[in-house]
Amino acid sequence: GSPAALRRTAEATFDHYRFNADAGHEYLPLVAARLGSAERCRTALFQFAQFFQSFDQGLFNYYDMFGNKDEDSSNHEGLHPYLEASGIFAASVNEMLLQGHDPSESARGEGRFGAIRVFPATPEHWPARFILRAPGSFLVASEHRAGGDIPYILVQPVGGAVRSCRVVIPWKGGAIVEANGKRVPGKTRRGTLVFVAVPDVVYAVLPKGRRLADVPTVQIGYTTAYSPSRLGAIWY
Repeated sequence: GSPAALRRTAEATFDHYRFNADAGHEYLPLVAARLGSAERCRTALFQFAQFFQSFDQGLFNYYDMFGNKDEDSSNHEGLHPYLEASGIFAASVNEMLLQGHDPSESARGEGRFGAIRVFPATPEHWPARFILRAPGSFLVASEHRAGGDIPYILVQPVGGAVRSCRVVIPWKGGAIVEANGKRVPGKTRRGTLVFVAVPDVVYAVLPKGRRLADVPTVQIGYTTAYSPSRLGAIWY
């Protein structure tokens, strides 16, 4: 949502910044997610795990994988568990999936919440599903399927009063909103769908021409890992 010139400056700054592989409080993955750059975020998360996560227990280390900057020892000999790194990694993954902050509006004291953005920094080929909360106490659920398809966005205001809900439209053809199988009035303003939301009602934001009943379901399952996985030079 930033002005184009400011956004270009931020992206150029990010690209010229040297990744600090010597401290687990490096914020690059979160910055990339806020920029809405899927590839920058993917790369930064990869670096974060590669440099700071200690296997096989999965804790993050303050120092990089090559050793402690204050002592002549590697992280295998002198592990320094670091909670900030774990929090940055978790927050970055969450913000790859969902964002809803808008500092400019908060600063003006308008009492509005930021527009809900789903999958703002998720790589196109990564399948993903989530149920997370957005500012304003909105419970949001969505899916990101192969090829970047987003079949629906579900929004439920939890508690509180009737309030305006704004959802950034991820589809070129526009969007509609329905609740309990019926269309709900909404307006589109500069790529954002705006509608009035009643607490505890589930609203389905959908591409124009699609109904929630038409969305094919996907079986969610898992596979048991019988062997280690690899991330770059690290096996885990």
